[in-house]
Amino acid sequence: MADVRALFSGRPDSLLILDPSLPAPYARLAAFLGRPAPEAPYPHEGCWPSAA
Repeated sequence: MADVRALFSGRPDSLLILDPSLPAPYARLAAFLGRPAPEAPYPHEGCWPSAA
């Protein structure tokens, strides 16, 4: 990850590191893309392996 951040260090507005566990991931992604955020909730059910 440090290599990627270093590659974009001169242009931080060109890199979005999105953590879907944080609040409002759609809003951050939409803002990065210059688009309105969807009304639907961010999909998260069934995306991660469940702990046994």
